[in-house]
Amino acid sequence: MGNYMPVLSPNTTAFPGTDYYEIIAGPFTQAVHPAVGSTRFWGYADAKTRDSRYLGGVIVSTKGRPVKLKVTNLLPASHILPIDPSTIEPPMAGEIGDRVDRITVHLHGGVVRWTSDGTPASWFSNARNPHGFTHGSSFLNGSDPGSAIYDYPNDQSARLVWYHDHAYGITRLNAYAGLASAFLITDDAEAQMIKDGLLPDVPGYPLGVPLIIQDKTFFDRATDPSYPVTGAQQGDLWYPHVYEGPPIPSMKLPTSCDGTGRWQISGGQPPSLSLVPEAFFDTNLVNGAPYPVLQVSPRRYRFRVLNGAQARFYNLQLYVADRSADGITLQPGYAVDNNGNPIQVPANPAGPAMIQIGEDSGFLPAPVVLNSPPQPIGYLSTAESDPRNGNVNRYTLLLAPSERADIIVDFRGFEGSSLILYNDAPAPFPRGDIRNDYYPGAPNLTCIGGTATPVRGEGPDTRTVMRFDVGRSGGVREPDFNSTLAGLHAALPRVYAATMPPAPASKAAPKIKTLEEDVDSHGRLMQLMGSPDVSGYLSTPVDIVSQGETQVWQIYNLTGDTHPMHLHLVNVHVLRREAWQADSSGKPLRPLRPAAGTARPPDPNEAGWKDTVRMNPGEVTTIVATFDMLSGAPPSPRLQASYGIRGAEYVWHCHILEHEEHDMMHALVVV
Repeated sequence: MGNYMPVLSPNTTAFPGTDYYEIIAGPFTQAVHPAVGSTRFWGYADAKTRDSRYLGGVIVSTKGRPVKLKVTNLLPASHILPIDPSTIEPPMAGEIGDRVDRITVHLHGGVVRWTSDGTPASWFSNARNPHGFTHGSSFLNGSDPGSAIYDYPNDQSARLVWYHDHAYGITRLNAYAGLASAFLITDDAEAQMIKDGLLPDVPGYPLGVPLIIQDKTFFDRATDPSYPVTGAQQGDLWYPHVYEGPPIPSMKLPTSCDGTGRWQISGGQPPSLSLVPEAFFDTNLVNGAPYPVLQVSPRRYRFRVLNGAQARFYNLQLYVADRSADGITLQPGYAVDNNGNPIQVPANPAGPAMIQIGEDSGFLPAPVVLNSPPQPIGYLSTAESDPRNGNVNRYTLLLAPSERADIIVDFRGFEGSSLILYNDAPAPFPRGDIRNDYYPGAPNLTCIGGTATPVRGEGPDTRTVMRFDVGRSGGVREPDFNSTLAGLHAALPRVYAATMPPAPASKAAPKIKTLEEDVDSHGRLMQLMGSPDVSGYLSTPVDIVSQGETQVWQIYNLTGDTHPMHLHLVNVHVLRREAWQADSSGKPLRPLRPAAGTARPPDPNEAGWKDTVRMNPGEVTTIVATFDMLSGAPPSPRLQASYGIRGAEYVWHCHILEHEEHDMMHALVVV
């Protein structure tokens, strides 16, 4: 198709010692697959070349060399996705008006001054649109009208971070439309491991192969003739716009057509054009390509994996493809999880092992071997009185939205074979709705609002992610799997100690935080942080920390979903997870306390630093962070005007984007 993700070239002379980029945020059209046709996107591109490609604008940087980004807003005055105005709360309505061209840029995983953090109220509009240039109440990084400057000190060790839109009330739509790209940081320690042969050095991929995984659905007028987007064309991105209320059918295999609702409604009526609690789609894309194939040689490769989906989790496994149309044959019959959902697992032989060497915030302190053998999703079977009932306790490489993994795969021993990168994570996670699981041979679910049985070799399919075709020749002399693993066991602890700060400690009492559910004024399910009286981004801030302070947070998940909680400004250490005390019906006892004897450490591939942490139902997750803030930025005018608080304005939130905006996000204030 001629598609690719452009890597931007910096101007190194405009600001000596700094990599300077000028990019635009604008509309473009691209064909991602012959069966789809042309698709309209919004995305980032070099301001001079205007080389607009989906997920383009990749930045490769070096630790210690600052990056300055000038972003100019060239978006149109109307959106390419359905806009629900009820998401804008009254205090923000006057500030925003009807401007849907608002953007701001967040460097996810970056440590920056708050004025360059891309907080929700720091949005700015396109100066060329009829309303002229306007901006949010936290916008202090303006350049010329319609542009913003973002300064990234880049004083972080080697890692994959990413940058994406974060504008108030529209993040979920802007990111889905394409306003996101990769931002890679390299350092001397990484370069030395490549030079020493510990990390693969594949021609064309000196820092690894990016695998940005997302799910999408493409608009089909025949299935949604009333799609509420002006000018929508066949093949455009499709986004759900109807709140499918009760009756909620059984999530088991249907025995009768007992309704098509997905969410409960309580005490109200959703608008005809409505946001939804989570958005799940039917086609996996990798680097913007549906079900791609990568030709690899029988040698080691390094993959930099990012879950860039709205809400879908991925449990990634490798299997040897068979001769069927899609390469995967499921074992006959169904196993059943403890909610009655059918589970089918591949009958294919295992593919190569994965060695995970890094996560969100850089290298791990030790390598972790995965896929040896593949671990399909398995469920924790507990009593109904246990609030963890329905959680998963078996997986391979599990990634929530925005989590990253740095892995090595050695394809030797699989010469001439094809390998399937496979996913079986339920959606929503962990309990799942059978209608969000698309795969060839799945039951016909049209009678409960799902899809007909997918045809082999065709979509929809959310289990097949991509395929690797392994050549019969082209290998090189390099360490084998065992030598690589032994070398990494020796090197990673040393690299980790030299490049990462030590885990912080605090003797202060833990701060208690809660993740809860409620309904909004329209009766729709909404996800919250804290009780309804203190929840929401526009509520009076309750998460206030002092500069340089170390705090331990105990975050109680009182909802039914696993939430990937992302903290701006800081990286955190996961200390433990444990059940919380519950009554005989599984409801939390007050005051909230961990249940004795249930504590478990983080997974081995969570042992380093994290910026996004999975928090499971029925559990309290304990994290620790030091809130060091870069000096030199004025206090937030929004915090001063609205709450009388003088401080720096960051946020923390769920990275299921529909949760974030309704209303699972808090201001994180540093004073």
